[in-house]
Amino acid sequence: MYEKPSLKSKIIATISKNTKLIQLSKEGSWYKVQVKSSGKQGYVYYKDVK
Repeated sequence: MYEKPSLKSKIIATISKNTKLIQLSKEGSWYKVQVKSSGKQGYVYYKDVK
């Protein structure tokens, strides 16, 4: 999970495969998400989520 919607952005968290995410918004090829368990927010690339 990235701090900003860019692959050059700082990685703020690593999310395991079955982690529940809440989609907050979409910016181009990026999703702004919130980790359901911790409440942490950041960006994930669309190809990295199912």
